[in-house]
Amino acid sequence: EAYSIVQGDSDSFGREAVDTIIKLMEDRRDRIIVILAGYQKEMSDFVAANPGFKSRIAFSFNFPDYTCPQLVKIADRLMKKKNVALTSDGSTCESENPPDSCPWLKNAIRLQTGCCETK
Repeated sequence: EAYSIVQGDSDSFGREAVDTIIKLMEDRRDRIIVILAGYQKEMSDFVAANPGFKSRIAFSFNFPDYTCPQLVKIADRLMKKKNVALTSDGSTCESENPPDSCPWLKNAIRLQTGCCETK
């Protein structure tokens, strides 16, 4: 996350790094692309903390967070790729009759991300 460059108000090294990036963006605007990534609110705060930053950012993209079903699908596919099965028959949480272990997977995702339904 780009906002981790600066670790608080007293981080002079981080502020110097940001100032250097801004100067580079200004001096070489026709030859450089700077990609910054992070969570939307934290990035907004980060950009707002330096008055010269926002005017040098031509555009930004905001990507929506994954939904719980998308995260479960990703986890299912990653486990399958690593030959890790939730059940002996290899069924997944995407199956028509998902295994009893799917609530465990959803709970793990909810614990890590703070999302997913509690049903």
